[in-house]
Amino acid sequence: MLTSLTVSVVMKKSWYAVTAKATSGSAEISVYDEIGLFGFTAKQFITDLRAIDAESIQLSINSPGGSVFDAIAIYNALRQHPANINVKVMGVAASAASIIAMAGDKIVMPENTFIMIHNPLNFAYGNADDLRDMADVLDKVAASLIATYVARTGNSEADIKDMLDAETWLNAEEAVAKGFADELEPALKIAACFDLDRLPETIRATIAPPAEIEPPAEQTDDAAEKAEAEEITALCQAAGLPGKAEALISARVPVATVRVQLLEARAALDALTHTDNHIPQPTQAPQSAINYAGIYAARRQ
Repeated sequence: MLTSLTVSVVMKKSWYAVTAKATSGSAEISVYDEIGLFGFTAKQFITDLRAIDAESIQLSINSPGGSVFDAIAIYNALRQHPANINVKVMGVAASAASIIAMAGDKIVMPENTFIMIHNPLNFAYGNADDLRDMADVLDKVAASLIATYVARTGNSEADIKDMLDAETWLNAEEAVAKGFADELEPALKIAACFDLDRLPETIRATIAPPAEIEPPAEQTDDAAEKAEAEEITALCQAAGLPGKAEALISARVPVATVRVQLLEARAALDALTHTDNHIPQPTQAPQSAINYAGIYAARRQ
């Protein structure tokens, strides 16, 4: 018998994995991803499942769904496995994931979890015949889903069809009441978390918790007094009254009071200083004393 198995399937840029562990006759499988090409495939799941030789399997599900064909294949593989299958919905078993949940011999849902079922969906491209063919395929898939839900829940085909048509969300209490689950558990405690190591380095740097910064050491009394004395000295110099610094420091005058006193002293000095606001007028240049008539008379001689 296999005593230990660990399988991890992590798609590129995916934070989800399928894991399987087996110890002492029991195994655990966690389905926390989309079903199909963009998550985990039926081929990978069934390969892992076949490697488990255990008496019981705990299957935990939290999945939005995905490929209905992969889900049906996984459902059939689980039903064919000899182990007792215990399913627990950890958050939501929606769409195709609800089909996988139906494989459980026992289905347990905490109070804060959900199951969602709806009609199969697909995209189609082509002419009218192509679209009609796709509609026929979807009807056949829906009939398969109805049969699976009816077999597990005991509800009538008509009731299940109505639920599929309405896209029905069931909380844990409703799921138990309608046969989609067997047992209700107290709500799971919810905590948001993620693995920083899976983020690019540039992103990690922006959200990683900052390193703890030690608070600055408290200033000693001597250091505080020195800083205050330096500030008072600078204020006195700026006011043009450096001689007042020593007296103010010795008297332990608070810095705020020093500012007020310096402003008052400066204003008083400015009032005593006479300022001559008279703007002198320019004086006229002295008139020339040259005797031009005498010069001309001398030249004529």
